[in-house]
Amino acid sequence: MCDPSCKTCSGSTSTTCLSCDSTGLKPYFYNFACYSECPNGTYLNSTTLKCSGIIPLLSSLILLITSFQTACHSSCATCSGPSNTTCTSCQPSLYFTSPQGTCTAQCSSPYSAVSKTKTCEIQALDAHGLNSTLQSLMTDTLSSSSNMSTESKGDFLASLSTIIADFNAENYGTDSNSNGSSSTTCTTCSGNGECGYNELYLTDTCQCDDGWDGDSCSISEVDRQALQDLTQKILNEIRSVPLRLTMSAVWSKPYLDALLTLTNPSFCALSDVQSALEIVDNLITSDYNQKTTADEFDPVKMTVTAQIINSCMSYIYKNDCYLQTITSQQIYNTSLQALTKLAALQLWQKAPNSGSYTLDTTDFQLYSERVTADQLNGYTIAPPNAPIIVLQQASSSSSSLSSTEPVDIQVVFWKNNLMACPQTKKEDNSPPLVSLSLNNQDTIVTASYASQLSAEISYPISSGGQTFTNCSSGCDSSVVTSSDGNKYFKCTCQSLSSLSTQSQALGLFARSELYKIFLAGALATFDYLGSWAFWMLWSMMAWLLLTLFAIKARIVTPFTYQAPCSQYSMGSAERPRKNINIRNMRWIKAIYYGIKVRRFLILSSFLIKLVWTCNSLTLFVRG
Repeated sequence: MCDPSCKTCSGSTSTTCLSCDSTGLKPYFYNFACYSECPNGTYLNSTTLKCSGIIPLLSSLILLITSFQTACHSSCATCSGPSNTTCTSCQPSLYFTSPQGTCTAQCSSPYSAVSKTKTCEIQALDAHGLNSTLQSLMTDTLSSSSNMSTESKGDFLASLSTIIADFNAENYGTDSNSNGSSSTTCTTCSGNGECGYNELYLTDTCQCDDGWDGDSCSISEVDRQALQDLTQKILNEIRSVPLRLTMSAVWSKPYLDALLTLTNPSFCALSDVQSALEIVDNLITSDYNQKTTADEFDPVKMTVTAQIINSCMSYIYKNDCYLQTITSQQIYNTSLQALTKLAALQLWQKAPNSGSYTLDTTDFQLYSERVTADQLNGYTIAPPNAPIIVLQQASSSSSSLSSTEPVDIQVVFWKNNLMACPQTKKEDNSPPLVSLSLNNQDTIVTASYASQLSAEISYPISSGGQTFTNCSSGCDSSVVTSSDGNKYFKCTCQSLSSLSTQSQALGLFARSELYKIFLAGALATFDYLGSWAFWMLWSMMAWLLLTLFAIKARIVTPFTYQAPCSQYSMGSAERPRKNINIRNMRWIKAIYYGIKVRRFLILSSFLIKLVWTCNSLTLFVRG
């Protein structure tokens, strides 16, 4: 039997592989072994998925025959190609320039030598200096006369992204915290804001003064704009490259790495998130719509893509967890749709009942599995460190699940629930959220079998005791004990539709609108004086009040209205008309009869209601 790392082999050890599983954790073949990354001194041959480089003498004869032996340049310790501009690390005596991929004895302008790390780095005093230096460097390096390959361009942009991230960390104290401001950064707010307890996030956060930004109010708006201009230039360069998630598209990986670095929620801006998500969504949608039988999708690239989506959602969650703005709602909606398509790509050309596939990120795990319909009743989904899901045929279902038609199971196991604010999670006291859907093979269309199934989700109860009290909407809670004596908090969901990301997102959007109304945020910040509806409404009300006052105070002579009161009786067709004096009426009646033309009052009432409706809609849209 082969070692688990091998696809085919000549023995049972990890050094007797003959080929590697291109979709596994160790897809790269080198010297009869499989690796997740190529060893030092070698680089990946993207055509054969084999590592090329200096090798033992015995193996070199064999590898030479298969034509994939090429060493790194003599200046490189490790590399991504054979030239002197594809180094990823250097020989001990040389300095490494990451954006250029070169190893040199001295650093050239605009780089300065850093002896401690043996690297050439750009030493920028401020954001404007960094922006100017990197913009100029990009113009020179990416000029039309440059012979830089697509992959080398990606490595260059990824290096610039790392420089920006390092600059933020060194100058503004930003880190990888993605889901809320730490209370430790809120002690002084850098002297540019006020620290206070945030009830939504259940922690202290900084409320920055005008002109300052960041978790600890350490980034001036001027610096923010300079960094944003630089980031947008890099994103525009990435947008111009046709990326793919296939195994053969090796040039895509560094561009995705750059996107992941630039969407770090600790320092990115909303425009960065929007641009990055647009690039990733277009990439996923393009691969989903144009995939062919020749395509094999790379789990490494798909994992980075899922991490980018995670970063985009984390940014919104960190700044607007109740999704009060339309932009926040759009980003969440686009992210969830992209994850659904990404899960479908994981299963492209996979055989039914052949195993599961996962993409792991900071806040969620994207799980996909293809099974035949006859396996669904009683099917158990139990990845490591996740709740146990058991699918059951609903008792109300009259048809049997006997078909061998393949269906795709997609699950999002949320490690940190980005679908509810911390305050809501505390109030609900529910276990980690699970999003589940059952789709037709290779599509994002819900399978007909989904309506026949329910789901039981079991969460192990630790020795410390049971802490959950509620399940997510549409599910009933209970505490059960298994045959082996272990206790579980179980959520029984009678319909899979309640577990879909669409259903859960709708619940989140509904909560966001309720929260908006609760805070009356739209009313408090609305520009009344600039609204035509506001002035028309109050003009109408002022007119009615003046009319009432004029009538009751007898400022003007009141009308005498001849009311046609017809009275029918035996032998009498009608009674004579009588005069009705407005002065002797009650206030409401006085207003009614004080207007000479009754139809005008009805029209006025209609206009008031119309203006009030328009005003309310304006408040909602602007809010």
